[in-house]
Amino acid sequence: MIRRRMKVVFLDELQADPAAAARRALDLLGPVDRLVVHFDVDVIDFAECPLGENYRHGEGATLAQATDALAALAATDAFAGVTVAQLNPVRVVNRRAKLTHLGGL
Repeated sequence: MIRRRMKVVFLDELQADPAAAARRALDLLGPVDRLVVHFDVDVIDFAECPLGENYRHGEGATLAQATDALAALAATDAFAGVTVAQLNPVRVVNRRAKLTHLGGL
């Protein structure tokens, strides 16, 4: 990503301070009229909250870190919505409380 000069907020930044990582992402984006967030559940550590298909353990954000960052983005005036990707319904059946937490933004 760096080689292609993409603007990136890295996982360790999200893990250290989710709200600051969200603010940094907004700063990198610059001024916008509308913000739609594409959220891939595979960013969440599968061992903590297996909602997607990422089977790596100990490599992702916690559900709390992810939702804290999403909440910070949702609090902006430009926020217009969020899409959730890679959510595997088979894995969700016994995790309604976790989805309720995610959907409470």
